[in-house]
Amino acid sequence: MSTGLVTGFKYNVIAVDWGKIAMDMIYPTARYHVEGVGQYVGQLLSTLYNSSLIRADKLHLIGHSLGAHVAGNAGKAVQKDGWTIARITGKIGMCDDQILPSTTDD
Repeated sequence: MSTGLVTGFKYNVIAVDWGKIAMDMIYPTARYHVEGVGQYVGQLLSTLYNSSLIRADKLHLIGHSLGAHVAGNAGKAVQKDGWTIARITGKIGMCDDQILPSTTDD
């Protein structure tokens, strides 16, 4: 996703690979880790912000599915540190390249 976002533009992208935690096919197990991962992302962003390496008014978090919830939790975490992320975008739902197991007996 990050390659498509930056093609032809000048951006810095931080990608969070939490696949080892989120790859569990049991949704509740993956969902259980969302808050903690979001807190870690928030801690990283606060460290960068407090070191003047990022600007809050230029920061845009993007997440898909449970990653959208991770982004929201990261936003909540930085608010506890006294600052706010300018924009958070969450994509919930199916993507063209996403295949989910069928829940019907067709």
